[in-house]
Amino acid sequence: MDIIMVAGFTGSGKTKRIKEMMANEARQADFAESGHSGGKPGKIMVLVNDKGDEQYEGDTGPGDNREIVYIPQGCICCTLTAEFTSLLERILKERPDKLFLELAATCYVQDVIKIMEDMKIIANSRLKVVTMVSAEDCLYFVKYLGDFYREQIESGHEIFVTHTEECKEDELMEISARLMELNPGARIICR
Repeated sequence: MDIIMVAGFTGSGKTKRIKEMMANEARQADFAESGHSGGKPGKIMVLVNDKGDEQYEGDTGPGDNREIVYIPQGCICCTLTAEFTSLLERILKERPDKLFLELAATCYVQDVIKIMEDMKIIANSRLKVVTMVSAEDCLYFVKYLGDFYREQIESGHEIFVTHTEECKEDELMEISARLMELNPGARIICR
């Protein structure tokens, strides 16, 4: 199973990024069905532990291979650990090919990974952590919001810097440099 964990503060674009990744999966499936190499898309599950403005309503339909599950009233790394582990047990039984986890804004990524390691999920899966960072808030949040925000950046395999429309090039360079300081191994994408 592929596990794509998407972290970031509220309004940073987590839901939008997951929708883009799911749309890419659908395009690849359409390409495969038109006679090109590749197979049918597998089952995709999205576990949403955030209550942002953008939702997934209308993104699944009859015969769709996607299921959306919401846990909006708390954080799966601390207050909702029991509910999260119960859902993970169900997910393991259903055996999706891809699991997207949209984490709450204040979630500690490493705590979620530890829960999944304890359940022996990570050992048989491919994990990718995508951290969404808003250019409007990034430097302020790194300085003043504390460990959880930095931990999300340090945990990311990919860091997407969003809301860059109003940024000058030197501001983006400063943001990128700070992100590289915190996570030198991450791929940083500004858009």
